[in-house]
Amino acid sequence: MTRTDWTDQAGEDLLFLDPPEYDAAIVGIGHRYTSTFLIYDLGKIIWILQGWGMTDEEAREYFAFNTLGAWVGDTTPAFLEREQAR
Repeated sequence: MTRTDWTDQAGEDLLFLDPPEYDAAIVGIGHRYTSTFLIYDLGKIIWILQGWGMTDEEAREYFAFNTLGAWVGDTTPAFLEREQAR
């Protein structure tokens, strides 16, 4: 889906992560009491960063420092961490 599709589905403006390559990691729309926000698959973001030449450790550190720690209000995206296969 495009950014316009996600915004239309939510019925309001959404905060998207940059760069736009992260859009491939969007898995849905979340809702809190008074806000609507995007949900990204954390594993897919790490995979995207690895595609840029980062190791798993580098990608996780980059994500934690540059993305996960950012709070920009009620529409800040959330990140889904899926259960690892054992």
